[in-house]
Amino acid sequence: SSNDGHSGSGYNRLCMPLDPQDQYSHNDNSQSGGYLYGAEYQTSGYGVREIYGVNDYPVACAMCEVSVPNVVMIPGSIYCPSQWTMEYSGYIMSNYYGNYKGEYVCVDRQPTKATLGNRNTNHDRWYPTEMKCGDLPCPPFIEDRELSCIVCSPPSNRTGAIYTR
Repeated sequence: SSNDGHSGSGYNRLCMPLDPQDQYSHNDNSQSGGYLYGAEYQTSGYGVREIYGVNDYPVACAMCEVSVPNVVMIPGSIYCPSQWTMEYSGYIMSNYYGNYKGEYVCVDRQPTKATLGNRNTNHDRWYPTEMKCGDLPCPPFIEDRELSCIVCSPPSNRTGAIYTR
């Protein structure tokens, strides 16, 4: 992840292995190119009590393995389409609105703290994401409500659109 205060480097989140392997030649001195930082949760005081316990801890990395070729994350929902399988549900997290933009990520309702890394480094901080009315109509959306999400896998014989808006 990128640092909150830097305008460059990567935009997407990366799930790094615990045993990195270098294949190519490298220089261990800073070249002031792109930087990759770890990420941490910023949850205290942001409206979702069940995730306060991970505040300032490094974000744990998880990969979902399912028997179907793809999964879909549905923001603003706690239910999967009929006959789909729920992989996990949680909350949308993203960068602080006043910082540089970052990716929206669906974080499990019971997030895990990383076992490695320093606490409270303030590099790439993930905040619960709230709804803002305007182009998103209220109702049905609710101003300042933290946004739920669900990750679902389709049945193996599924084809076609999930939903349209």
